[in-house]
Amino acid sequence: MLPVGGHAPFYGKEVAMALQAHIVSELGDGDPWRAIIVGLVQKPDPGSTFATATSDVRHLPANELLQTLFARGYEGLLFSQAEQLGKRGELIGGIFWQEHRANGTYTWKVFRLIVDENFRQQGYGCQQVEIFLRHAHDRHVHNIYLGAGGSEIIKRIFQKIKSGEIALPFSLQCEERDYSITL
Repeated sequence: MLPVGGHAPFYGKEVAMALQAHIVSELGDGDPWRAIIVGLVQKPDPGSTFATATSDVRHLPANELLQTLFARGYEGLLFSQAEQLGKRGELIGGIFWQEHRANGTYTWKVFRLIVDENFRQQGYGCQQVEIFLRHAHDRHVHNIYLGAGGSEIIKRIFQKIKSGEIALPFSLQCEERDYSITL
């Protein structure tokens, strides 16, 4: 779990709560959130690149399916409300990507950003992307693609990153042509 505390400004207001990030590959075998991940993998967006790239493994048993995806460079962060009384908070959403390596450089390509319907329009998508970018920076990943730009939420978040509205403690270069970010 990545500890994330405090409140951050988004959409010109404070987000109602801080989020905690959980690395998908670090969830235990019996963790109920793994079943959610398996469900997302087994029912990808029709026609998506992810659907095509994973069609040969979606039939595998849950643990084997996830291990195969991790070996192919797929990873994700799940976001929950902060822990209270030692219990994990409610699941808010997640961001998922595939890592590509070439010439000693790592690139993460985001293919899915999810915010639970009950938490939409409150700045949590932006907060998830900010935490994701910090996570990439901490792991020395310098190239990020937020997707093909077809999603309205990605377009809005990208503009907030580009304008500096999402404040990060490191510099970014944003390229709207392909929704890429260089850290």
